[in-house]
Amino acid sequence: MNTKKEEKKEKKLYFQNRDALVYEENGKKTVFSLTKVSVTQLKDFRRTYNKPFLVLKEGNLLWIAKIRKGLPFLSSDPFNKHMCASSSGIICKRLSAKPDEAGGCARIRELGYACIEDYDFVKLGFQTVGLSQNTFTIVECTHFGKAAPRRTRSIEEINKSRLGLGQFMWDDIEDLNQLSQRIKKLGGKGARFFEDPLEKKKNKK
Repeated sequence: MNTKKEEKKEKKLYFQNRDALVYEENGKKTVFSLTKVSVTQLKDFRRTYNKPFLVLKEGNLLWIAKIRKGLPFLSSDPFNKHMCASSSGIICKRLSAKPDEAGGCARIRELGYACIEDYDFVKLGFQTVGLSQNTFTIVECTHFGKAAPRRTRSIEEINKSRLGLGQFMWDDIEDLNQLSQRIKKLGGKGARFFEDPLEKKKNKK
């Protein structure tokens, strides 16, 4: 039996000025050169190039880099910042597909076909294209506004909502105990909408 622990791989992505995107794994570097382009050149490149690439935008300037699959953009963000929503819980108040005049954002409305060069409000950010999980990261944005904190609900309020939803689904449900029994029989994905908040906390520990 091999008891030797597998060495943890150190992986990171970062921009080397505006010359290149660098991927570093255990000290070994792979460099993807950045090429400055105009909007017209970028649009032509999007139409004709069918392999993974990255677009970097800073102000009105644009760069492209031909990249490869497997780069850890989700776990190693080159800027370690995203103004739409962050791991610290800060969310932009315009994170909505509503029209701009109603407080929404074009980048959200056009999520599946968004092109970073089309958004003047993005002052710094990058977009990947052609990967299994693409990234569209906004680092500086003139649209940003911090959303108000979401109201937390008490266990009693949550249980009342659970029971109401259960009674809407099934006419014979009279209390939470009956709902819990029905959920056990239900199983599958639908059951999560009726989960007991206390049980969820236990399962996370």
